[in-house]
Amino acid sequence: MDARREARPHHAEAQRGAHRAARAHPRIRRSVGGCGHIRCRARAVAPLVDQRPPERAFRAHPHRNEARRLTTLPAAIEAILFSSNRPLTLRELQHATDSDRTAIENALGELREALEGRGVMLMRHHDELHLATRPAFAAAVRRALRPEVSGKLSAAAYETLAIVAYQQPVPRSRIEDVRGVNCESVLTNLELRDLIAEVGRGSGPGQPKLYGTTMRFLQVMGLESLDHLPKPSVGG
Repeated sequence: MDARREARPHHAEAQRGAHRAARAHPRIRRSVGGCGHIRCRARAVAPLVDQRPPERAFRAHPHRNEARRLTTLPAAIEAILFSSNRPLTLRELQHATDSDRTAIENALGELREALEGRGVMLMRHHDELHLATRPAFAAAVRRALRPEVSGKLSAAAYETLAIVAYQQPVPRSRIEDVRGVNCESVLTNLELRDLIAEVGRGSGPGQPKLYGTTMRFLQVMGLESLDHLPKPSVGG
């Protein structure tokens, strides 16, 4: 049999196979030469596109710097109070940190919580603030620093100091009414020790001096604030 005739059935079968492939896969077509071979249509390649978000998505939030400053405010106040050798007022903290009173108050609350369970505590007397060691560690601090030991307070001084602490602002006349004795020398001694101080003037005759406790009083008594004064016993 002639080789050319013998090849025709195979050629026709290849053509039919190509048609079936084209119908099943529209993206595949026969070769132009009709030799029965099939080839894939070239896919259109999309140009490379930078898939990263626009640059503006990585820019700092307009309030990010402000938020960072507010979150570091308690730490800044801690550093300021730690470095100071005296109590500082709220106004001084506002000026030092360029913050308003509300921000300072919030930061103080956060700082007070952060100091829970630590060796120092935040002490507050009206608008004055100070960092001090907790009473539980006072003995260890004294042994380490060996500060000068001043004379102990007398029973009369403690009694007078208690009256001032619980009834402040209080005039001398009221203190003497409670104790029943003249308290001038005791009050002078307490003032010299910086445990009490004049906090105002009364509206009565002569505008008598009004006494109140000081930051030093809180330090000596180991109190965070006047709110932590022990509840007075009734009928004691």
